[in-house]
Amino acid sequence: MLRVRLADGFPRFAPSSAISQRPDQMVPFGEDSAVPDHGAFNCAQQPERNVTPPRATYSPPPEFSEQARKQKITGTVLLSVTVGVDGIPREIKVEKGIGYGLDEKAVEAVSRWKFDPALKDGQPIEKEIKVEVSFNLMK
Repeated sequence: MLRVRLADGFPRFAPSSAISQRPDQMVPFGEDSAVPDHGAFNCAQQPERNVTPPRATYSPPPEFSEQARKQKITGTVLLSVTVGVDGIPREIKVEKGIGYGLDEKAVEAVSRWKFDPALKDGQPIEKEIKVEVSFNLMK
């Protein structure tokens, strides 16, 4: 996706395949252009102001599942984690797993982690973050 700023000052998004690479062939937005307009920038995707994200202070590595070890599976599990004001991870959900028992091992590991909580204007707040847990076999 490409971000394109229009005359009205608001950015829009279009697939890069819809935009010409040649400056003499500008493809304008409009109802007749056949270029899909994916709307204005979503302000909800902007980082919050005056918020410091949580920081892991204790993060023991995950264990390999026996199934993954036997099949020599490696990869990364993406988790959604809510870090409480006490720095304890809660509501751990698998966003993108790799299977072979490694998703469960990632959740187990992150449930033992400790964090410095997120801060907003210097005060601890609950904050949802994404955590990547990598599984690599040592040779």
